[in-house]
Amino acid sequence: MNVEYINPFIDATRKLMEVMVGIKQFRKREITLDQQIKAAFDISAIIGVTGSFRGSIILSFSSSVAVAMITSLLGEPVDEFDDDVCDAVSEMVNIITGNAQAMLAENGYGNFERSLPNVIVGKGHVINRPQNTPCINIFFDTELGGFAMQVSLKET
Repeated sequence: MNVEYINPFIDATRKLMEVMVGIKQFRKREITLDQQIKAAFDISAIIGVTGSFRGSIILSFSSSVAVAMITSLLGEPVDEFDDDVCDAVSEMVNIITGNAQAMLAENGYGNFERSLPNVIVGKGHVINRPQNTPCINIFFDTELGGFAMQVSLKET
């Protein structure tokens, strides 16, 4: 997978976290490559893509980090992980993927269509993906806790 396909997702994630969530300490901690998508945390917001690329984009949080980020995003206390937090997390992956999609098209790397985001909750969940499509795991640290962006794309 071309690194030029990954950078727009990192940039879009940074922008969303800084502008919308109010994150001040955003740091890319680690990047790994896997042949299987195993959830990095207990909550995964997934959006599928087709077109010039085929695959999925996943934003993964622990429940406590998801609640802390949505509290910051909304500017009011969120006391527990619930359906509203799931909706907000799914919208976050939607915004990130949309912004990355625009950057990729602007840089001449083709275009893709996005599915509606879905949220999966549960320890150790595994997400199926097309064969021979590697998964790039990008782990981030913030003052609200760590989370991961998982990009599994293959050119069509």
